[in-house]
Amino acid sequence: MRRQRARFGWVCVFTIIAAACAGPAPTPAGQWQVPAAETMPARATEPSGLSVLVAVQETQTSAYRFEVVDPATGDSSEASQVIDLEVEGAIGSHAFSPDGSLFAFVAGGTSFCEPYAGGNACWGGSDHLFVLDLEDGSTSSIGLPTPGRVSSMVFNPAGNELALAFHDRRGSHILAVDTHTTAIRAETDLSFDPSMCGFTCSSLTYTRDGQGLLVFGADPGEKPGISPPGPAQVALLEAESLETLWSSQLDGLVLGSWCIEGCDASHEFYVGAHWYPAVVWQASADRLLAFHAEADRLSTIDVARRLVQSVDLVETQTWLDRLMAWGALSAEAKGASQGTERRAVLAPDGSRVFTLGTTYHATPNSDGTWDMWTEPLGLDIVDPASGIRMAHVDTQASDLALTADGRWLLLIHWLASGTISEVVDAATLETRSSFPGWSLQTGRSLEGRSVIMAYVDMETSTSFALVDGRSLELQPKWAEDVILFLR
Repeated sequence: MRRQRARFGWVCVFTIIAAACAGPAPTPAGQWQVPAAETMPARATEPSGLSVLVAVQETQTSAYRFEVVDPATGDSSEASQVIDLEVEGAIGSHAFSPDGSLFAFVAGGTSFCEPYAGGNACWGGSDHLFVLDLEDGSTSSIGLPTPGRVSSMVFNPAGNELALAFHDRRGSHILAVDTHTTAIRAETDLSFDPSMCGFTCSSLTYTRDGQGLLVFGADPGEKPGISPPGPAQVALLEAESLETLWSSQLDGLVLGSWCIEGCDASHEFYVGAHWYPAVVWQASADRLLAFHAEADRLSTIDVARRLVQSVDLVETQTWLDRLMAWGALSAEAKGASQGTERRAVLAPDGSRVFTLGTTYHATPNSDGTWDMWTEPLGLDIVDPASGIRMAHVDTQASDLALTADGRWLLLIHWLASGTISEVVDAATLETRSSFPGWSLQTGRSLEGRSVIMAYVDMETSTSFALVDGRSLELQPKWAEDVILFLR
């Protein structure tokens, strides 16, 4: 595989399973001792017996070639699958089918710009949809209605249909694609924008029986990025026809960014509002759970009952002791934001939600510029049925993920001193392993087995290392110019 400038795409993790393991002596979550730097060989010598999908950028043409490689070595020589696919342009949104047999993605060679904050927000544009059969290596593709961007996509439970949130000059739309024929079967316009929710939000999902398609988002407002957006909205579409069966506004749920002061000034004098709730899909109950950014409040969208209910988060009678003290991180910025952003993951049995929050503060200087700092709100464990906060951990972590069996919680810390990732026992909230300088992603291999990968962007490549499922230790690293996809 060729090495060039590293390109690591945003992680595609749809379903994840943890490997049961015993780690080193536990420490409270968020506390660690930075170990001495390890000397690791450039390549592992022993294959793992697993395989993952990667897109390799060609040195000469800058096109992407798809390969199946061993996650321990980055080597494709042991892989039995050969994929005859080369794609020009940037790779955008992507998704695996529930059984892992299909991989869909969009790509294009141009950018797509939309009006925002008095200027333009530009994205990687897409003009084609590709569906890759991972069982036989065959590929089919279709052109999108017009060049635009796809903010999210999802397979139905049977894997024979794919829904796309598609944005072009006309506005926001939902496309339904037959994965057997790779043909756009239906299309409908939306009165709101599902991409307002952000990349980590469940803005598009099929119901458990595959008969309905739930879309979540908000109206971006008259002047996106300048004027306040409209209220958050949810719509239930009939999966076959994309006809709207039910819709509702979520009053009081603030979603989006807009200008507060200095709207016509240069960026160093600009301050904006920034409110992004955590929104997760509870598939077993056909419910969407929205943890408000502007308040300690949970809104539940019950699809079966066509009902929206909201409750204040309250403390349980017995709290776990707080495990560490947090402090604010200060930084100067040209443009400032005020508000809160949340992240959340749902336990596999639906009994609790792990949610993180970060609040952004800004104060004016005498020269009219702004100083900005962030306040980590810590980790909350919440009962989604009652809104009871079951436990709280003070941590500076900014992002999180949870293995599908609910055993391991991954916390990612983006600190001024660098990135630190830790693996936490989800039952005891004790740190089992930490990885200074590394970020983590979790998912399944193509065989359906648990994979935890560590990665770090280097100057000329991206270094990857497989995390051993039993010891939770890093395996020898390998470096390539690839995009890595996990189920």
